[in-house]
Amino acid sequence: MKPSAPSKKSKSEQTPKRSPREPGPLLIYGLPLLVGFIFFGVVSVMLGKDNNWDLRNYHYYNPYAFFHGRLGFDYAPAQLQSFLNPGQDFMFYFLITHFKPVAAGFLMGGIHGLGFGLIFAIAYSLLSAKAFKVRLGSSLLCAAAGVYGPVFVCELGASENDTLISLFVLAAILMLVRNLTLHDTLSSPKGRVALIVAGGLLGFAVGLKLTVTIYAIGTAFALLFAAKNWPDRLISVGIWGLAFLVGFAITAGRWMATLWSAYGNPLFPFYNHIFQSPYFEAVELVDKRYMPQTLFQALTYPFNFFTRTRFTYLSYDFRDSRYAVTYVVAILFLLSLLARRIFASKPDKRDKKRNEKSSPKRLPLSRSEKFLLIFFLVSYIVWQVQFSIIRYTAPLEALAPMVILILALHIFPKSKAQSVSAGAVLTLGLAALLIVPTVKPVYHERLPWSSTFFEVSTPRLDDPAHTIVIIARDRPWGYLIPSFQPEVRFVSVRSNLTAPDRPTRLQSDVRALLQSHRGPIYLLSRREFVREDAETLKAYQLSLKSLEGRSIKSKHEKDGLGLWPVTHIEG
Repeated sequence: MKPSAPSKKSKSEQTPKRSPREPGPLLIYGLPLLVGFIFFGVVSVMLGKDNNWDLRNYHYYNPYAFFHGRLGFDYAPAQLQSFLNPGQDFMFYFLITHFKPVAAGFLMGGIHGLGFGLIFAIAYSLLSAKAFKVRLGSSLLCAAAGVYGPVFVCELGASENDTLISLFVLAAILMLVRNLTLHDTLSSPKGRVALIVAGGLLGFAVGLKLTVTIYAIGTAFALLFAAKNWPDRLISVGIWGLAFLVGFAITAGRWMATLWSAYGNPLFPFYNHIFQSPYFEAVELVDKRYMPQTLFQALTYPFNFFTRTRFTYLSYDFRDSRYAVTYVVAILFLLSLLARRIFASKPDKRDKKRNEKSSPKRLPLSRSEKFLLIFFLVSYIVWQVQFSIIRYTAPLEALAPMVILILALHIFPKSKAQSVSAGAVLTLGLAALLIVPTVKPVYHERLPWSSTFFEVSTPRLDDPAHTIVIIARDRPWGYLIPSFQPEVRFVSVRSNLTAPDRPTRLQSDVRALLQSHRGPIYLLSRREFVREDAETLKAYQLSLKSLEGRSIKSKHEKDGLGLWPVTHIEG
């Protein structure tokens, strides 16, 4: 007698009913967000006030310049970073200009701490088939290990935006993973809504910080493999892509239009080998110092973060074993799949017919698990090929413990439908024991809290409306500019964007401005740099009037800052 075909599972069978003892969704998802906000807000205060290089260079200057219309008035005082989208720094700028510093630190750290709740929610959604206690404990472990990483700890409460913008990436992943877990498809009306929201969030993030494109590419690939057939795949990617463009336009549209109008390159000065703006060389600005140079280095790259320090930008000492552990567990997962296929291809004669029907033809992964693993793998590959800068791995750092858990659950057979195997628990436990003790955060300079965020005192200038201040080296002095009278103009003559011999229109405009200016001119420098900077000034037919400068007081760097009067060289 021919056995009847197995009936399709109903929706209620596919999604286990919530246990009567299990808290409601509002509590189970909301409480980790609240705990993360409060706990990491407090930790941020304990760490101290942010004083990193990028804050002093452009994280404070850029939004100040945007709101005070200084584009085209100043000449790149924050170097090429003067032209990054200032929107990514609006949050930090608003907090430190409207709240007391310690309150701003708490709020910024609390916002970063929302990542704890998002990681928990993603893991809790993925583990929907597990018993509540297992699901809860595993999700909390993933969240704790996810936020205890060198990038998160380094940037907690600080102005660097990798952790902040990763919140949009994690929220987008949560939308898609939760929908795939509940409905096993993105083709339903709710699935389309999830695609739109996720696309908008990722577009919003990429518009603020272009390096997040890594995760947009990872999501697009993951969507292609998560759908059931090619029509669904193309429709899903199409809907997500349109929403992505809308989100991107919201955060990047105005700034790109401004740069296009002013410099003929909407991403100025980046990708100028494509846009050919006369204001900069036609080169591709890519930092390749930290990329693997050989195939062997590429394949073993994750182990460098565990065995070597000072390996990748920020270049300061740091250590993290999560990527090495993920690598090893992934290899074990692939070996387990191979072993299962080998054993399945050699069945006993009496079980041959049954095993042929039940032997695995596809990876033993749910759609949501497959989506997350592909997203992680593709994003990591793009990151390694394009950047290899550790700060840009913030979302991967958060999701790595979860990836380890998913792989471990499929390496070892489950003992019960609603539980996990001892092997999976052991693997996750060993992974946590390897990751947590070995984490060494990236170095980040902090200061004690004070009554004002920037403790700076600058001299009052007699004729600010006709005064130019020159910066003649690549130092992070943009944070000083808001302390001067707003009429004072700042011009950078040597940095990663400008130099006396650079054949660009921007350089020509700087030279013409300085040669035609007849008001007061000062050199902003530090005492040990003055003589060297004076040599740079000669290329612009300028020289120092005196070696006696007007002092600038700043608690954000060592003493010696000042203004030195400059005059034109006659003839």
